[in-house]
Amino acid sequence: MDMLAALDRAQEGASRRLHGAGRDAWSNPTPCSEWDVRALAQHLIGGNRMAVVLLDGASAEEAMAVARAAAEAAGDDLANAFDESAAAQREAFARPGALDRTVHHVVGDIPAQWLLGFRLADNLVHSWDLARALGVDASLDPQALEAVWAFAQPLSEGMRSSGRFGLGASGTLAEDAPLQDRVLDLHGRRP
Repeated sequence: MDMLAALDRAQEGASRRLHGAGRDAWSNPTPCSEWDVRALAQHLIGGNRMAVVLLDGASAEEAMAVARAAAEAAGDDLANAFDESAAAQREAFARPGALDRTVHHVVGDIPAQWLLGFRLADNLVHSWDLARALGVDASLDPQALEAVWAFAQPLSEGMRSSGRFGLGASGTLAEDAPLQDRVLDLHGRRP
């Protein structure tokens, strides 16, 4: 599946879950122990906005400042702020030549194709986190799962050692385990 189409599917899943969250759900804990639903939504909004400025040539420090500001500016309308950030991110990745660039990410200079993979995985996996926190169906889009697996599985050793994905892959899942379980496990979740 085309990575941009997969990003659309991942962002739709996160959006649907955020729009379904009731007012009393924003403080629900998520599988990300340091974040409640509000903080996780702010993380997604900030990450989406960060990608836009990275694709525009921002430094990692400038992009992090934009991410923090976007998260703070979201206020209480987190679902709509997410939708706006997702649309801006999608538009930035779709610009002619955008995916041919090198961006100055916090992990170092990386190809924009990797940034797209990071954002796809972030939106998809955190969509599952939101579903678990909200007590709704946690099924993820099969085509987006395939795209994330194809991108992330070759990076599994680096993901484990980075500390950014919890404990990383457990190493206990069979190769024929459901793809959703393998993707989540790779990203430090134990479904």
